[in-house]
Amino acid sequence: MRFFKHGDSLAIVLPEPLRKNSGVQENDEYEFLEVEQGAFVLISKAKLADQAKRSVFASMCAKTVSPPSAAPVEQKQTPIPSKPAVKPVTPFELIERKGFFIVENEADAKNLSKALEQEIKAGLVRGVRGFDKKFYVVSTLFLKAMSQKFGAALSGKEPLTPAQLAQAASCDENACNAVLQVLKEDGDVLEKKRGYFVAVK
Repeated sequence: MRFFKHGDSLAIVLPEPLRKNSGVQENDEYEFLEVEQGAFVLISKAKLADQAKRSVFASMCAKTVSPPSAAPVEQKQTPIPSKPAVKPVTPFELIERKGFFIVENEADAKNLSKALEQEIKAGLVRGVRGFDKKFYVVSTLFLKAMSQKFGAALSGKEPLTPAQLAQAASCDENACNAVLQVLKEDGDVLEKKRGYFVAVK
């Protein structure tokens, strides 16, 4: 599959064999979500609704694997133990691994907020809504680590964009943007103009 220009946007064609196998029909509603930079997931809104009690990211990145059924064996044979089921990855485990999430819409943000309710109350996870209407969620440990990386780069007089800061701190641009949004909410950085940040002294 490849992207092609369609008006002012990019579009993608779903191959017919894949459409038939997945049961996609005309006018079906789907969400196109970014799991991480360069990795996307296409998931139906009906599927999201069925999993409202867990993070949409957990359902995209992990699912329960049922143990294989044991074939009938003779009584004298030693039974072959079945493999244990793989435990689904929780939203908090995902954010601990990656450090941050950027959620594109409010419905997914509400699902994630419910799934991380206990961790948010415990101060293990922070989340804010940016002026771009995206939701930025970071773990507290990741926030502290990235803040230390930002120290020298943000201490200058000239404000920096997330891309410039990512280059200076040798880290991911999306991660920088997520952390900057939370630091701005805390009053530790100032967005002097849209997309340009400087530390508050």
